[in-house]
Amino acid sequence: MIVKRIWLPYPPSANAIRTVTRSKPHRIVSTQAARDYKATVSAHCLSEGWRRQGALTGDLLVTVEHYPRDKRRDIPNGGKILFDALSGWAWVDDKQIKSLVEQHVRTERTPYVVVTARRIEDFIGEWTVKMAARSAPRIRGIQACPKCGAHFDELTCAACQFCPA
Repeated sequence: MIVKRIWLPYPPSANAIRTVTRSKPHRIVSTQAARDYKATVSAHCLSEGWRRQGALTGDLLVTVEHYPRDKRRDIPNGGKILFDALSGWAWVDDKQIKSLVEQHVRTERTPYVVVTARRIEDFIGEWTVKMAARSAPRIRGIQACPKCGAHFDELTCAACQFCPA
């Protein structure tokens, strides 16, 4: 299972990533802060040893842990620039994100975010194996038959041939 996890500086506000040009025709362009943040994310990805050819494919489960310094920043405020900056590095395109979990924890340190991405199929497969391992001791352990009360350690009661499952 491939899991991509990276610590990044806190993204700029959604209000600061686009601007309208003054000259006609008016166009919407990325601000210098947005371009700088994308360059910073690219540098972090390269320092982690990520390559653009190694981006995850398929449907993704993404967890974003926000650690802002103050509580004025709401969770989705920096999401778009963060997902756009990680496109091509962690995933091919941000439209692959089918499940998103975001957490918001205040910190006194320098604000940052932690992004974790994995394929949904891998996550479901791992979860299924863990749940089967948890329930296996209950199924295979010594149980009391609900019908006759005899104790048995198989799937079927030997005394009355009752299957409790």
